[in-house]
Amino acid sequence: MATWNDFMWPLIVLDPSVTPTVQTALSSLASGYALDYTLILSGAAIGVLPLLLVFLLLSRQVVAGVMLGAVTG
Repeated sequence: MATWNDFMWPLIVLDPSVTPTVQTALSSLASGYALDYTLILSGAAIGVLPLLLVFLLLSRQVVAGVMLGAVTG
């Protein structure tokens, strides 16, 4: 999950005109004098949607893993 929101590494390494990630594409929408918040927020929702679906489908396993690693008193 940590690499899903990675911004600086793809911004430095990848050519944004050829292979933009969701995060770098959203940053290119925010450049300029007038911001289109509707477009930026819909892109952010599309970027969050796959991660949210994975969490909803695997929430029991995530909670079980957290509980397994918890320290008991």
